[in-house]
Amino acid sequence: MVRESPDETNSSPQEETIRFSRRTFLKMSGVAASVSALAVDQSAGVPVPESTKLELYSYGGRKVFEQRGSVTASAFSGQVTQLTSTSESEPNDTQATANEVDVGSTVTAELSTAEVDWYSFDAAKGQSVVAELDRDAESGISALILYDSDGNYVDLRYVGTKQPSRIDLDSASAAGTYFVQVVDVQSGSGPYTLTIQDATNITETPTSPPTETATPTPTQTATPTPTETPSPTPTPTETPTPVPQQQPYYGTVRDGTNRIEAEDYDNGGDGVAYHDSDENNSGGEYRDDGVDIERTADGDGYNVGWVEDGEWLEYTITLPAGTYDFEAQVATWASGMQLRVSLDGTELGVVDLPKTGGYQNWEVATLSGVQVTSDGEQVLRVEAVSGQLNLDWTRFVPTVTPTPTETPTRTETSTLTPTPSMAPGTQGYGEFGYGGVDR
Repeated sequence: MVRESPDETNSSPQEETIRFSRRTFLKMSGVAASVSALAVDQSAGVPVPESTKLELYSYGGRKVFEQRGSVTASAFSGQVTQLTSTSESEPNDTQATANEVDVGSTVTAELSTAEVDWYSFDAAKGQSVVAELDRDAESGISALILYDSDGNYVDLRYVGTKQPSRIDLDSASAAGTYFVQVVDVQSGSGPYTLTIQDATNITETPTSPPTETATPTPTQTATPTPTETPSPTPTPTETPTPVPQQQPYYGTVRDGTNRIEAEDYDNGGDGVAYHDSDENNSGGEYRDDGVDIERTADGDGYNVGWVEDGEWLEYTITLPAGTYDFEAQVATWASGMQLRVSLDGTELGVVDLPKTGGYQNWEVATLSGVQVTSDGEQVLRVEAVSGQLNLDWTRFVPTVTPTPTETPTRTETSTLTPTPSMAPGTQGYGEFGYGGVDR
């Protein structure tokens, strides 16, 4: 997950018209990149100083690739057969207007600022194809993305300065038209070369076997007379480092029936109050530990982002025993994402998350009929079973069971028993009404 701004739109690769800003593209790919500028021209394979490096980071900030020192000029790492040269044909900034390219072609083109170029090529079932992107610019980052014949995302590579990168379609799953995108990620506009080549026509350069070094004959050394070792001076016992204790954030125990903001997880550090895949706050907001926090797109608060598989957060809350619906406001571009919810180590269930269409498109996911058997202060853990999501808040909503209306008991009317004075045919009257002295 990557920063989003309120005016950005979320698009799918299958849509007919797609224009990407840098941040919208990164949201779609679910990957963040950090590429150091290569200040040395490597067109002839010139060695690069050890301090120069190329780094790529995955979703959530985890480093997935690093290269230091000498690099080759071609990502093909060998010789290729003669290719047909062609030039980009504008417009080609939508899938519908993609330039058709033959396998075995090299395209010279120029990428506009904050834009994307589309290309298509036909591949037979089982055919292996390699797509390579080489930039001419001295700075910036572009991306190369491959989609299959159904328009589904296949792979992505970031390309820095004068360092080509390639995507291998090892074996086409079906015959059809495949699509390639070239995207301006960060100041990545300018001239570039795109090569689409059948993998069988690439002759990889063999690696020379290392020269064996003869093992020298050891020189026999006389055994010295052992020197008596003096008794060591006892080392004072070190004071053990205190184990971090889990405490509510700012000392405030949260009411579980109110919104629990995702960024207000407990104090205690990684492995105690949370677990994150790296030690850096990729968003750089709100707190200074390893949880990735960013501002929401509307600027009205914060959310935890870059959530990956196995990462979790804990909150000290109070919650009466009862039946609840657990709610979590989430945003994700991916399908099939889930959160596992537990109280004091007891699992309450797994929440299935909706595909919201973007990492700032928020929807509430619900786990219904959660049974809480203990009262009082408890520790809530929210864990990503499947990652690639943002989390805004959670809460427990009491399930209201209607109280049955009590039916009143019918009061029977008592029957008057006549007195002996009220004989048949006699009517008694009193001074002010019925009943009284006989007449």
